[in-house]
Amino acid sequence: MHTYVVKKGDSLYSISRKMNIPLDVLVKLNGQTGKTIYPNQLITIPKLTLPEGVYGPGSIGYPVRKIQQAMSAIGYALDIDGVFGVQTEDILYHIQMKYPEIPLDGLYGPETRVVMENMLDSGFHIVQNPESIFVLVNKLHGLPHHYIPKDLVIPDIPFTQEGYLPQKLMRADAAVSIVQLFNQAKGNNIILYAVSAYRSYVRQAEIFARNYRSSPEIANFLSSRAGESEHQTGLGVDVTGPSVE
Repeated sequence: MHTYVVKKGDSLYSISRKMNIPLDVLVKLNGQTGKTIYPNQLITIPKLTLPEGVYGPGSIGYPVRKIQQAMSAIGYALDIDGVFGVQTEDILYHIQMKYPEIPLDGLYGPETRVVMENMLDSGFHIVQNPESIFVLVNKLHGLPHHYIPKDLVIPDIPFTQEGYLPQKLMRADAAVSIVQLFNQAKGNNIILYAVSAYRSYVRQAEIFARNYRSSPEIANFLSSRAGESEHQTGLGVDVTGPSVE
């Protein structure tokens, strides 16, 4: 079995249509006693089978539809129309960006197929509430690649680097809290410096790729893959002190 992450506007009926699953089968699989479902809810669906072969812009038909169904199940928002268009290419490109082990070309091929199968089998899904301060982000709960917090500001705290840098940005609520923390620490004669806060999906991909090229075996322990880091939420920050070299 695989799971489908419910998106805003979904219903059991629309999911059954998109995934080509009889409605009664979907209801039975999930023990649904009513019709109400919620964004971010995981719905059990029969195991999806991804096609073999290579597909890219201009490809159409059932295999492309199967690729799109898998993307939708993972939590990506796109039209399931069997046409390999801009949406499908963009999602594939950003999946590949997460995985420097495979070609970054926006095409669907054997290596990307393995990655997508692993995402489905592991239960990985794209969260549908990235703007929530309670959002869970980790190796199984990823942020949308296009997500950028709307209320980013630079907190009035000392950083290890001078001048404007994107990694100094934080969401407004988090910025207020980190200023309070630094002030309390200073009152206790503890000197703190902020190192890095917000990182975009692309920036996180660059960091992971660099670590992967340096040491493939431990890259996943040194940093998160793109979309799997709390830094992208704008709610997290790395902190250091004078005694840390």
